[in-house]
Amino acid sequence: MLPPQTYDLIVDCRFLHCIVDWEARALVLRKLRAALRDGGELWSETMVGVPAVRRGAGFCLDDAGVFWKALGGDMEPLSPIRRIHRDVQGLNQEFEAAGFVVLQQEVEAPQDAYSVSMTRTGLLAR
Repeated sequence: MLPPQTYDLIVDCRFLHCIVDWEARALVLRKLRAALRDGGELWSETMVGVPAVRRGAGFCLDDAGVFWKALGGDMEPLSPIRRIHRDVQGLNQEFEAAGFVVLQQEVEAPQDAYSVSMTRTGLLAR
């Protein structure tokens, strides 16, 4: 457990999108917010968007933004491994609900038809 009101800066380097469950994501963001001093910053790099190719050998992305990966050689069984917001607005709403204000944001274009965008967001704890 992170001690409350302790940090001026916390960096999320591609962790948030690995939390698939909405409630778990909200809990993590609330705990990060609580660990920051007022005026502290969270810098997050996470996935956002919908790739052109949503299904391929051993993976699929469903309409809810859950990325599923096959555990074996074929498509069964599948395991949820990522949660990806369809757009930046949805991601920002999630941050704001946890008590953050967006300071700046940069969206890196997908590398290919299988990729999503990487979003770097600087957030202020309010």
